[in-house]
Amino acid sequence: MVLWDKQARLQKVDIATGRVTLLAKDDTGDDQPFHDLAFSPDSSHVAYAEVARQNGGNPTDIFVQNLASGARAKATSGKYNDYAPAFAHDGASLYFLSDRNFDPMPGSPWGDHNMGVAFPNRGEIYALQLDPAAEFCFREDNELTGKAEDKADDAAASDNGEKKKDEEEDKKKEEKPKASRILLDGMAERLYKLLTAPGMGEMLLATKDFLYNRKGDDLVSIAIDKSDPKIETFARKTLDAGLSADGKMLLVPAKAKMPDKPEPNIVRLDDWRLAVDPMSEWRQMFVDAWRLHSDFAYDPAMRGVDWNAVRARMEPLLARIGHRAELNTILGLMASQLGILHSQVRPGDLPKDGENSEMAFLGARYTPVSDGLRIDSIFRSEADPVSMRPPLRRPDVDVRIGDVIRRGDGRPVASLGALRLELASKAGQEVRLDLSRAGKPVSAIVEPMTLEGEVTASYQDFVEDKRIAADRLSDGKIGYLHLRAMGPEDVASFARDYFPQLGKEGLNIDVRNNNGGNIDSLIISMLMRRA
Repeated sequence: MVLWDKQARLQKVDIATGRVTLLAKDDTGDDQPFHDLAFSPDSSHVAYAEVARQNGGNPTDIFVQNLASGARAKATSGKYNDYAPAFAHDGASLYFLSDRNFDPMPGSPWGDHNMGVAFPNRGEIYALQLDPAAEFCFREDNELTGKAEDKADDAAASDNGEKKKDEEEDKKKEEKPKASRILLDGMAERLYKLLTAPGMGEMLLATKDFLYNRKGDDLVSIAIDKSDPKIETFARKTLDAGLSADGKMLLVPAKAKMPDKPEPNIVRLDDWRLAVDPMSEWRQMFVDAWRLHSDFAYDPAMRGVDWNAVRARMEPLLARIGHRAELNTILGLMASQLGILHSQVRPGDLPKDGENSEMAFLGARYTPVSDGLRIDSIFRSEADPVSMRPPLRRPDVDVRIGDVIRRGDGRPVASLGALRLELASKAGQEVRLDLSRAGKPVSAIVEPMTLEGEVTASYQDFVEDKRIAADRLSDGKIGYLHLRAMGPEDVASFARDYFPQLGKEGLNIDVRNNNGGNIDSLIISMLMRRA
């Protein structure tokens, strides 16, 4: 058995004796540097991907290692991201995926909202010839390989009955994998590229007759045929697949399907009852959180903190808690002693009342008056993205600041609490508002939004307020944009807001209350561009 651990060690374990042998130790600082382990058919060698030492550890290299001697060789250069090694059925070749296709999109710096070049569909299939004497199965025949002579030999063998005998002997040999002849020296130079379209990725499996790979959401098969390596869809929308050790069985997760004739004895899951002791569970969660930090913190010295003393100080508090949220408080207090980024506590299995109503909102601020709720302000948003407008800003809704909401779906609205009660569980549904405008009755049909939508609308109102202020105070010379966080949605927000303001004399980039992320390098590179 071969395994790796959080201390970046690749180790071989002898199942019979329990002896552990170190195969490799990675020193890049990555605690998960090894990926995609594959055994040769005779289990004498392993191949795996390991983070490359150059380029900041972003790409991975392919290594092949002899399990008996420990000798290993790097099969790739580290220039590209190489991964998912898969031994051929006879062990003579090693297939792998490599992100080497660089087809730029877009191919120039011009264009609307162009933030730079991307290279989609980079994955391609490559192969290393491990046995120099073996014939590479994808190498096409030529005048030196004697394709016609091979056919003549097959015909002669068929005539005298030897072909059938040979097939039987081959079948017997296949039952037990023959010893692999793997020459590590010069392996990187015996590299082939398969003539398949780019866009391959994530996983690679090899049998005697086919390669299997993810392409998009589908599992595809690639015929191991030197004349026609045909690609066909094997299974649609498949997240993963596995291959048996002998390469004869492929395991593909399938959607659950009710049998045509269900068995008469069906297990009644509704009758199941589980005895749960919350206090015991909370104690186990506390110990696990302490242990995970102890085992996996980036600094073995725990940043000088006596971690055993922290546990001794915090653990007695468990006897005093009566709610899952209180456990979160203790976990947060314990983790804060280390001060490690991204050591976070999530809510967990907090009790929920399934009968509680989901609150719904209109995106406005109100003041109670004698005959209802007066609308003091309506959240503003950028006019162009219609889908981002709050309910009272949509083009078919005539509700204005100063209007007084008197009824909702026919029921009186005398307070903010009454409005909340009337809108409960109606997010996305039509609600009739009866209002008073300058003493005259008006009505409108609105679709309230969820709490998440209310939070987003409130944020957009904040951004719009600051944008208008920057424009007014600078006589239109200074632009404004806000970055809520540093994730995919935020780089999209930056692209939307940055380019239309390039003609201004200056730009105010507001990062107050930013929730973090990792797109800062993209933003800075854009700001450093010279015209």
